[in-house]
Amino acid sequence: MASRLVVGAGAHTKALCSRLSETSVETVLITEDGDLAEWAIEQADLTVHQADPTVPSTYADLPEPVQSAAVTEHCEMVGDAIKTAHPDTHVVGFGAASRTDAVFDPSAAVATAVVDATAPRRRHLAKVRPILATADDLAILTHDTPDPDAIASGMALAAVAEQFDCPAEINYFGSISHQQNRAFVNLLDVELCRLDSTDAIADADAIALVDHARPGINDQLDRSTPIDIVIDHHPPNAPVDARYVDLDSDVGATSSLMLDYLDHFGVDLDRSLATALLFGQRVDTAQFSREVSVRDLEAAARLVEAADLTVLQRIENPGMSPSALDTIGRAITNRRRHGSIVTSFVGDPGDRDILAQAADQLLGIEDITTTLVYGLVDGTIHLSARARGTDLDVGTALREAFDRIGSAGGHADMAGGQIEIGLLVDRDEADDVGSIVERVIVDRFLEAIDDRPVRDLALDDREAVPSESVFDPPSEYGDSR
Repeated sequence: MASRLVVGAGAHTKALCSRLSETSVETVLITEDGDLAEWAIEQADLTVHQADPTVPSTYADLPEPVQSAAVTEHCEMVGDAIKTAHPDTHVVGFGAASRTDAVFDPSAAVATAVVDATAPRRRHLAKVRPILATADDLAILTHDTPDPDAIASGMALAAVAEQFDCPAEINYFGSISHQQNRAFVNLLDVELCRLDSTDAIADADAIALVDHARPGINDQLDRSTPIDIVIDHHPPNAPVDARYVDLDSDVGATSSLMLDYLDHFGVDLDRSLATALLFGQRVDTAQFSREVSVRDLEAAARLVEAADLTVLQRIENPGMSPSALDTIGRAITNRRRHGSIVTSFVGDPGDRDILAQAADQLLGIEDITTTLVYGLVDGTIHLSARARGTDLDVGTALREAFDRIGSAGGHADMAGGQIEIGLLVDRDEADDVGSIVERVIVDRFLEAIDDRPVRDLALDDREAVPSESVFDPPSEYGDSR
């Protein structure tokens, strides 16, 4: 059986033996230290040879092959002895050594660790400690109708809070209706609390917002609600007020940021959490093709080792409901083309998550670089925009077009928003709500991106649209769930 040697004594040797005892490769300790030998046998369950490590005969009877050896003291003499008995063994010495294949400098490693621990990012992460350490409980709130990145980030923050004996609950308003999101929650057995009002979290000792940054913007909190923690990767369009704020738009997903917290506070990365964070990354970066950074990829490289990839595949390939297909079909049928831009009004999608999928589908049309799909749900217009292969920043475009009459924003190539219908349509115009919504939304969007002059778009601008009304009343096709 192949073996691995640890040779020496002292604290470094003990720490190394402790770590290697957790692996599946047979580890043999060679030392003259009786106390260390006793500990290694009783506590680390290692094979121990108590002998002089500087003479070749000590290594003569070891089982072949000896793959590697870590030498923590007398490196030059021990390296010579190992190489004499086992010339092919890869020897790593602590400090300078003439007969070792590689050198590890503990002093340099300690210095690097200290520099990392005192780096600006580490210092900032430490500022959340007093909040979690003193809070009786933590209410974590995602944005409305949360996506996997928001849910996974909430899971990670809850795991961190547990390190401080701070009970945490992940809350959300809206629904989880996207087929992938339902599979995500069910297969990973994620505990979430759906809110109908703010009463359930009104008495929380601390409140955290994940994957969004301001109360009352894409959640149902009052805008004056005091917030304790904000962690988000979206660029803010207004000042963010909280006791602790971590806004970092240099990464493509809040899930990437959360790995920093798990590392800093020593939280074990279990398979369920690793799978959740990896899926959150994949969704928000469109499989690492959109606004992805080196930090995202480095985080993903670690997550993929710990994640359950079989479960991940099941999450990413669920079935799609007939009503969801109907909504995507209406988006395709109702599309209007404006140069390289396509807009489409789908009426009531039933499930607002389908708007994003429809916008992605329309982006596949030849020579189209930007899409906007929007629908009306319970008196609110929801919008989803996508861009590809263009300099246009759709997040900025949506903010400029709709932020004064609603809430909107996002990234350069994916964004969303919502507007109360009462701000656009008077009661006496209710019968013509569909055409009014279309005209206002399209005109404002096109004006914001400066693609063409604002104008009323005639029906003949539409591609393959039947002569019926643009707006299909919800009663005609029911609830998509």
